[in-house]
Amino acid sequence: MVSKLRGWSTLHVTYRRSCVRGNNVRWFNRKKTRIAPILLTLEPPGPSPWYLYRRAIRTPIGVFRWNAIQGNPIAVGVSFLTNPAGKAILFLDFQCYTKPLPDNRLLVWHNREGQADSDPFSTVEFQLLDLCALAPAKDRFRAAEELRSARESVSYRGVPVARMSYATYLSPGTHSLEEVPTDFASLGEILVLANHAPREQTTNVPSPPSLAILAFDFNAKSVTVMPQDWYNRGSYDFGYEWVTRVARHPGTGHIFGEGIRLGFFRLDESGTNIDEWLVKDHFHWGMESPGTRPIVSQLLNACGGIIGRLLPWIPTPRFSRGR
Repeated sequence: MVSKLRGWSTLHVTYRRSCVRGNNVRWFNRKKTRIAPILLTLEPPGPSPWYLYRRAIRTPIGVFRWNAIQGNPIAVGVSFLTNPAGKAILFLDFQCYTKPLPDNRLLVWHNREGQADSDPFSTVEFQLLDLCALAPAKDRFRAAEELRSARESVSYRGVPVARMSYATYLSPGTHSLEEVPTDFASLGEILVLANHAPREQTTNVPSPPSLAILAFDFNAKSVTVMPQDWYNRGSYDFGYEWVTRVARHPGTGHIFGEGIRLGFFRLDESGTNIDEWLVKDHFHWGMESPGTRPIVSQLLNACGGIIGRLLPWIPTPRFSRGR
Protein backbone atom coordinates (compact mmCIF):
# COMPACT_ATOMS: atom_id res chain seq x y z
CA MET A 1 0.00 0.00 0.00
CA VAL A 2 1.34 3.41 -0.89
CA SER A 3 0.45 6.13 1.59
CA LYS A 4 1.46 9.76 1.91
CA LEU A 5 2.58 10.80 5.36
CA ARG A 6 2.24 14.53 5.89
CA GLY A 7 4.75 15.95 8.35
CA TRP A 8 4.66 19.22 10.30
CA SER A 9 5.47 21.23 7.18
CA THR A 10 4.21 21.62 3.63
CA LEU A 11 6.47 18.80 2.53
CA HIS A 12 5.29 15.24 2.70
CA VAL A 13 7.00 11.92 2.27
CA THR A 14 5.79 8.93 0.29
CA TYR A 15 6.52 5.63 1.97
CA ARG A 16 5.62 2.15 0.78
CA ARG A 17 3.96 0.77 3.87
CA SER A 18 0.66 0.45 5.63
CA CYS A 19 -0.46 3.09 8.12
CA VAL A 20 -2.00 2.94 11.54
CA ARG A 21 -5.30 4.71 12.06
CA GLY A 22 -5.05 7.84 14.20
CA ASN A 23 -7.80 9.71 16.01
CA ASN A 24 -8.49 13.40 16.65
CA VAL A 25 -5.39 14.69 14.87
CA ARG A 26 -5.07 15.10 11.10
CA TRP A 27 -1.81 13.31 10.39
CA PHE A 28 -2.44 11.90 6.95
CA ASN A 29 -3.96 12.62 3.58
CA ARG A 30 -7.61 11.60 3.83
CA LYS A 31 -7.80 10.56 0.15
CA LYS A 32 -5.01 8.01 0.48
CA THR A 33 -5.47 6.57 3.96
CA ARG A 34 -8.93 7.69 5.13
CA ILE A 35 -7.14 9.41 8.00
CA ALA A 36 -7.42 13.19 8.16
CA PRO A 37 -4.17 15.16 7.46
CA ILE A 38 -2.08 16.47 10.36
CA LEU A 39 -2.74 19.85 11.89
CA LEU A 40 -0.13 21.99 10.25
CA THR A 41 -0.69 24.62 12.91
CA LEU A 42 1.23 22.53 15.48
CA GLU A 43 4.57 23.06 13.70
CA PRO A 44 6.76 22.02 16.66
CA PRO A 45 10.48 22.87 16.56
CA GLY A 46 13.03 20.16 15.97
CA PRO A 47 16.77 19.96 16.69
CA SER A 48 19.42 21.57 14.52
CA PRO A 49 20.64 20.94 11.92
CA TRP A 50 18.07 18.38 10.77
CA TYR A 51 14.93 20.48 11.18
CA LEU A 52 16.38 23.87 10.29
CA TYR A 53 18.15 23.28 7.00
CA ARG A 54 16.71 25.44 4.20
CA ARG A 55 13.79 26.63 6.31
CA ALA A 56 12.72 30.27 6.33
CA ILE A 57 11.43 32.80 8.86
CA ARG A 58 9.17 35.32 7.13
CA THR A 59 8.92 38.71 8.83
CA PRO A 60 7.60 42.17 7.84
CA ILE A 61 11.15 43.30 7.09
CA GLY A 62 12.03 40.32 4.89
CA VAL A 63 12.92 36.63 4.93
CA PHE A 64 15.53 35.09 7.23
CA ARG A 65 16.83 31.73 5.99
CA TRP A 66 18.49 28.78 7.68
CA ASN A 67 21.39 26.95 6.10
CA ALA A 68 24.27 24.78 7.25
CA ILE A 69 28.03 24.82 6.89
CA GLN A 70 29.17 22.32 4.30
CA GLY A 71 32.59 21.38 2.98
CA ASN A 72 34.34 22.38 6.21
CA PRO A 73 35.50 19.35 8.27
CA ILE A 74 35.81 21.43 11.44
CA ALA A 75 32.41 23.11 11.35
CA VAL A 76 30.33 20.73 9.24
CA GLY A 77 26.76 20.62 10.49
CA VAL A 78 26.77 24.06 12.14
CA SER A 79 23.52 25.83 11.27
CA PHE A 80 23.48 29.54 10.48
CA LEU A 81 20.72 32.07 9.90
CA THR A 82 21.01 34.74 7.24
CA ASN A 83 19.16 38.06 7.32
CA PRO A 84 17.23 39.46 4.31
CA ALA A 85 20.52 40.86 2.99
CA GLY A 86 22.04 37.35 2.95
CA LYS A 87 24.43 37.98 5.85
CA ALA A 88 24.95 35.29 8.52
CA ILE A 89 23.84 36.60 11.93
CA LEU A 90 23.28 33.50 14.11
CA PHE A 91 25.13 30.18 14.47
CA LEU A 92 23.88 27.02 16.17
CA ASP A 93 25.62 23.75 16.85
CA PHE A 94 23.82 20.42 17.21
CA GLN A 95 20.63 19.91 19.22
CA CYS A 96 19.45 23.52 19.38
CA TYR A 97 15.75 24.36 19.11
CA THR A 98 14.19 27.57 17.81
CA LYS A 99 10.75 29.16 17.83
CA PRO A 100 9.99 32.23 15.66
CA LEU A 101 7.97 34.91 17.46
CA PRO A 102 6.27 38.18 16.46
CA ASP A 103 8.23 41.45 16.22
CA ASN A 104 11.22 39.79 14.51
CA ARG A 105 12.08 37.85 17.65
CA LEU A 106 13.40 34.30 17.95
CA LEU A 107 13.52 32.00 20.98
CA VAL A 108 16.50 29.64 21.06
CA TRP A 109 17.14 26.92 23.62
CA HIS A 110 19.52 24.03 24.15
CA ASN A 111 20.50 21.62 26.92
CA ARG A 112 23.76 21.57 28.80
CA GLU A 113 24.37 18.10 30.18
CA GLY A 114 26.16 17.98 33.51
CA GLN A 115 29.52 16.27 33.94
CA ALA A 116 29.82 13.92 36.90
CA ASP A 117 33.42 14.94 37.62
CA SER A 118 33.04 18.73 37.33
CA ASP A 119 29.46 19.96 37.09
CA PRO A 120 26.85 17.38 38.15
CA PHE A 121 23.92 19.58 37.12
CA SER A 122 22.16 19.81 33.79
CA THR A 123 20.37 22.93 32.56
CA VAL A 124 18.33 24.19 29.66
CA GLU A 125 19.33 27.65 28.46
CA PHE A 126 16.78 29.97 26.82
CA GLN A 127 17.79 33.03 24.81
CA LEU A 128 15.29 35.50 23.38
CA LEU A 129 16.80 37.34 20.42
CA ASP A 130 15.82 40.36 18.35
CA LEU A 131 16.93 39.34 14.87
CA CYS A 132 17.15 42.96 13.74
CA ALA A 133 19.66 43.71 16.52
CA LEU A 134 22.16 40.99 15.54
CA ALA A 135 25.24 42.14 13.63
CA PRO A 136 26.45 40.07 10.65
CA ALA A 137 29.50 37.86 11.04
CA LYS A 138 32.56 39.02 9.11
CA ASP A 139 33.37 35.45 8.03
CA ARG A 140 30.69 32.76 8.44
CA PHE A 141 33.17 29.89 8.16
CA ARG A 142 35.48 31.34 10.78
CA ALA A 143 32.52 32.11 13.06
CA ALA A 144 31.31 28.51 12.75
CA GLU A 145 34.79 27.14 13.49
CA GLU A 146 35.10 29.36 16.57
CA LEU A 147 31.71 28.15 17.80
CA ARG A 148 32.76 24.53 17.44
CA SER A 149 36.24 24.98 18.93
CA ALA A 150 34.81 26.87 21.93
CA ARG A 151 32.34 24.02 22.49
CA GLU A 152 29.48 26.48 22.62
CA SER A 153 26.00 25.85 21.23
CA VAL A 154 24.90 29.36 20.23
CA SER A 155 26.90 32.25 18.80
CA TYR A 156 25.94 35.74 17.58
CA ARG A 157 27.12 39.34 17.66
CA GLY A 158 24.75 41.30 19.84
CA VAL A 159 22.90 41.36 23.15
CA PRO A 160 19.90 39.08 23.84
CA VAL A 161 16.55 40.56 24.79
CA ALA A 162 16.44 38.10 27.71
CA ARG A 163 18.39 35.05 28.80
CA MET A 164 17.81 32.47 31.52
CA SER A 165 18.93 28.96 32.50
CA TYR A 166 16.88 26.43 34.45
CA ALA A 167 17.84 23.12 36.03
CA THR A 168 16.49 20.00 34.35
CA TYR A 169 17.40 17.46 37.04
CA LEU A 170 13.97 17.58 38.69
CA SER A 171 11.59 15.02 40.11
CA PRO A 172 8.36 14.28 38.23
CA GLY A 173 5.57 16.77 38.81
CA THR A 174 5.18 20.54 38.81
CA HIS A 175 7.83 22.90 40.19
CA SER A 176 7.90 26.65 40.67
CA LEU A 177 10.28 28.88 38.72
CA GLU A 178 11.83 31.40 41.06
CA GLU A 179 12.93 33.85 38.40
CA VAL A 180 11.31 34.52 35.01
CA PRO A 181 12.30 37.42 32.74
CA THR A 182 9.45 39.79 31.97
CA ASP A 183 9.84 39.18 28.23
CA PHE A 184 9.26 35.43 28.77
CA ALA A 185 5.74 35.90 30.13
CA SER A 186 4.18 36.07 26.64
CA LEU A 187 5.95 32.99 25.24
CA GLY A 188 3.19 30.55 26.13
CA GLU A 189 3.97 26.89 26.85
CA ILE A 190 7.38 25.64 25.70
CA LEU A 191 7.93 21.87 25.62
CA VAL A 192 11.56 20.88 26.16
CA LEU A 193 13.08 17.40 25.76
CA ALA A 194 15.79 16.81 28.37
CA ASN A 195 17.14 14.28 30.84
CA HIS A 196 15.62 14.92 34.27
CA ALA A 197 18.19 12.81 36.12
CA PRO A 198 21.91 12.12 35.56
CA ARG A 199 22.94 9.05 33.57
CA GLU A 200 25.22 6.75 35.53
CA GLN A 201 28.03 4.93 33.76
CA THR A 202 29.79 2.31 35.85
CA THR A 203 30.90 0.31 32.80
CA ASN A 204 31.62 1.06 29.17
CA VAL A 205 27.88 0.97 28.51
CA PRO A 206 25.89 3.97 29.85
CA SER A 207 22.67 3.39 31.72
CA PRO A 208 19.31 4.05 30.05
CA PRO A 209 18.40 7.72 29.66
CA SER A 210 16.00 9.63 31.87
CA LEU A 211 14.26 11.47 29.05
CA ALA A 212 11.42 13.74 30.09
CA ILE A 213 9.23 16.44 28.61
CA LEU A 214 9.60 19.65 30.58
CA ALA A 215 6.53 21.83 30.03
CA PHE A 216 7.59 25.40 30.83
CA ASP A 217 4.74 27.80 31.60
CA PHE A 218 6.51 31.13 32.04
CA ASN A 219 3.31 33.03 32.62
CA ALA A 220 2.46 30.80 35.60
CA LYS A 221 6.15 30.61 36.58
CA SER A 222 6.11 26.80 36.67
CA VAL A 223 7.57 23.77 34.93
CA THR A 224 5.99 20.31 34.80
CA VAL A 225 8.27 17.28 34.43
CA MET A 226 6.80 14.30 32.54
CA PRO A 227 9.24 11.35 32.36
CA GLN A 228 9.01 9.39 29.12
CA ASP A 229 8.80 5.97 30.76
CA TRP A 230 7.87 4.22 27.52
CA TYR A 231 11.21 5.24 26.05
CA ASN A 232 13.44 5.08 29.14
CA ARG A 233 12.27 1.57 29.99
CA GLY A 234 11.93 0.37 26.42
CA SER A 235 14.27 -1.87 24.46
CA TYR A 236 15.55 0.91 22.22
CA ASP A 237 18.99 1.55 20.79
CA PHE A 238 19.47 4.84 22.65
CA GLY A 239 21.34 7.41 20.60
CA TYR A 240 20.31 5.65 17.39
CA GLU A 241 16.57 5.74 18.04
CA TRP A 242 15.62 9.01 19.70
CA VAL A 243 12.75 11.43 20.20
CA THR A 244 13.24 14.64 18.25
CA ARG A 245 10.21 16.87 18.89
CA VAL A 246 6.85 17.08 20.62
CA ALA A 247 3.77 19.33 20.49
CA ARG A 248 0.56 19.64 22.47
CA HIS A 249 -2.73 19.49 20.59
CA PRO A 250 -4.59 22.74 21.38
CA GLY A 251 -7.98 21.03 21.39
CA THR A 252 -7.45 17.72 23.20
CA GLY A 253 -4.40 18.60 25.26
CA HIS A 254 -2.67 15.38 24.17
CA ILE A 255 1.02 15.55 23.33
CA PHE A 256 2.14 14.24 19.96
CA GLY A 257 5.72 13.44 19.07
CA GLU A 258 8.15 12.28 16.44
CA GLY A 259 11.39 10.35 16.67
CA ILE A 260 14.15 9.40 14.29
CA ARG A 261 13.88 5.68 13.54
CA LEU A 262 10.78 5.63 15.72
CA GLY A 263 7.93 7.31 13.84
CA PHE A 264 4.95 9.35 15.06
CA PHE A 265 3.11 8.78 18.36
CA ARG A 266 0.49 10.18 20.69
CA LEU A 267 0.99 10.17 24.47
CA ASP A 268 -1.67 9.37 27.04
CA GLU A 269 -3.25 11.95 29.35
CA SER A 270 -0.35 11.68 31.80
CA GLY A 271 2.10 12.62 29.06
CA THR A 272 4.46 9.82 30.11
CA ASN A 273 3.44 6.77 28.08
CA ILE A 274 2.36 5.94 24.55
CA ASP A 275 -1.36 6.04 23.94
CA GLU A 276 -1.05 5.07 20.27
CA TRP A 277 1.57 4.75 17.58
CA LEU A 278 0.28 6.62 14.55
CA VAL A 279 3.20 5.46 12.46
CA LYS A 280 5.87 3.06 13.68
CA ASP A 281 8.82 3.05 11.33
CA HIS A 282 12.38 1.96 12.13
CA PHE A 283 13.61 3.76 9.00
CA HIS A 284 11.97 7.11 9.75
CA TRP A 285 14.55 9.90 9.42
CA GLY A 286 12.38 12.78 10.57
CA MET A 287 13.93 15.14 8.02
CA GLU A 288 11.88 17.69 6.14
CA SER A 289 14.14 18.52 3.22
CA PRO A 290 15.94 16.28 0.72
CA GLY A 291 18.82 18.74 0.97
CA THR A 292 19.54 17.45 4.48
CA ARG A 293 21.05 14.23 3.14
CA PRO A 294 24.31 15.86 1.94
CA ILE A 295 24.85 17.22 5.47
CA VAL A 296 24.38 13.77 7.02
CA SER A 297 26.75 12.26 4.49
CA GLN A 298 29.40 14.89 5.31
CA LEU A 299 28.97 14.33 9.02
CA LEU A 300 29.49 10.61 8.65
CA ASN A 301 32.46 11.05 6.36
CA ALA A 302 33.96 13.62 8.74
CA CYS A 303 33.84 10.93 11.45
CA GLY A 304 35.96 8.70 9.24
CA GLY A 305 33.33 5.96 9.00
CA ILE A 306 32.42 3.96 5.94
CA ILE A 307 28.72 4.49 6.59
CA GLY A 308 28.95 7.79 4.77
CA ARG A 309 30.10 5.97 1.66
CA LEU A 310 27.18 3.55 1.94
CA LEU A 311 24.60 6.28 2.54
CA PRO A 312 23.72 6.80 -1.15
CA TRP A 313 22.70 3.12 -1.30
CA ILE A 314 20.26 3.38 1.60
CA PRO A 315 16.64 3.47 0.36
CA THR A 316 15.16 6.89 0.99
CA PRO A 317 11.63 8.32 0.81
CA ARG A 318 10.61 10.45 -2.14
CA PHE A 319 9.90 14.06 -1.25
CA SER A 320 7.32 16.10 -3.05
CA ARG A 321 5.38 19.27 -2.43
CA GLY A 322 2.08 19.02 -0.62
CA ARG A 323 -0.87 21.03 -1.80
